[in-house]
Amino acid sequence: MSREDLIPAGEVLKVHGLEGGLVLRFHEPFCPLETLPSFVFLKIDGLPVPFPVEEAEEFGECSYLFFFEDVTGRDQALQYRGVEVLLERDLLPEGGGETPPGLTGYRFTDMTTGREGIISSFVNIPGNPLFEVETGGDTFLIPAGEEHIKNIDHEKKRILFRLPEGIFDPEML
Repeated sequence: MSREDLIPAGEVLKVHGLEGGLVLRFHEPFCPLETLPSFVFLKIDGLPVPFPVEEAEEFGECSYLFFFEDVTGRDQALQYRGVEVLLERDLLPEGGGETPPGLTGYRFTDMTTGREGIISSFVNIPGNPLFEVETGGDTFLIPAGEEHIKNIDHEKKRILFRLPEGIFDPEML
């Protein structure tokens, strides 16, 4: 498995109890989790670190209480508060593999037009996922399928697209 097989899925909200339980909140399309993972990856110092799951249970809307084999106490667990959670792409629900989720706030560049901007939201339309983007003072919907995404740099929060001609045409507003 490579880093490209992992995608942003949520964050560590808080520590729960004295045994080192961590409450993780997941974003769409992982919410709710269809299958509990055997490993959760936490992004530590910019790198995905695998944590074997010992036990997990639902803990509210889009939140789950996880216990990891290597996290055995509250003090140890505290260091992971606010850390980004990554999951394997294979855990995406059926139809959810068409686009990487969790990219809101990323900057983008379109190789076709040179246009730059920021991704403001993800619109999950089955078979036609879209990003809402802001560029040049306007808002556009652009295709979010993997065939249009040429590179994602999670460190710099940047995405490189090759979009169809005319996608930023003012008539498309």
